[in-house]
Amino acid sequence: MTKNWALSIALFAPMTMFAQHTSKLSPELRGIQTHQGSVQVIVQFKHALNRSHQGKIRARGGVVNAELGIVKGVAATFSPRALATLASDDEVTYISPDRPLKSTAIDIAAPSVYAPYLWSLGYDGSGIGVAILDSGVHLLDDLKDAAGHSRVIEKSL
Repeated sequence: MTKNWALSIALFAPMTMFAQHTSKLSPELRGIQTHQGSVQVIVQFKHALNRSHQGKIRARGGVVNAELGIVKGVAATFSPRALATLASDDEVTYISPDRPLKSTAIDIAAPSVYAPYLWSLGYDGSGIGVAILDSGVHLLDDLKDAAGHSRVIEKSL
């Protein structure tokens, strides 16, 4: 009985570790790991970007296309086969496809406030400050820069 129990653990442990690593891959990327070619991805890390993160990408045959400091990540090109090994890195939190941005409501924002007309008069927003009054600010990671410092200038009146 003891031998069967040890054998079960020996077989189950690698499957559990593989499942943990593949959970760092978006569902779309899990299905293309065996295909040839390359894939454009966003790789997010636990900590602010540094040289070692780019080294991790290059060591697995990837090419860094852009740094995405606000999300602690990089846009990179990879072989689909290398994604699973990258996902096994403890510093990697998630890998998703680098999807193209689609047109959104922001495309209609300028015309809706007559910005093109104001631009034609020479106004460009220079010298204008923006203030946001809020009853409270919860310092989420989105409000911090790549070094972890708050980007909120003033939190109270």
